Amino acid sequence: MDKMEDPNAHDIIQLKAAQLATELSSAIYRTSYEGVFQVKNQAEHDREEWGSRFSLLCYLEQKGIICHTLAQYKEAPRKLDKEEEKKKKKKNKSSQPLGR
Repeated sequence: MDKMEDPNAHDIIQLKAAQLATELSSAIYRTSYEGVFQVKNQAEHDREEWGSRFSLLCYLEQKGIICHTLAQYKEAPRKLDKEEEKKKKKKNKSSQPLGR
């Protein structure tokens, strides 16, 4: 078998591997940490955008709807628009004179 020239070579390799693992772990942590904040900021922006309508807030409050996800915030205006359209249709039908 080949002998290593430096008797501490094994220790040096272990130390270098530990340093590289620490650097890699730190880089992954920083990337994921920054990614979490980017996602959070985007979600807050989207919530503000979708929740800016006063009628939407009233609708959510009246129906007791609590949105926990962005998808729920995006679906709420669609539901509100559908209900408002139904009300308009119903109002238009009731205001039309009966044909004689």
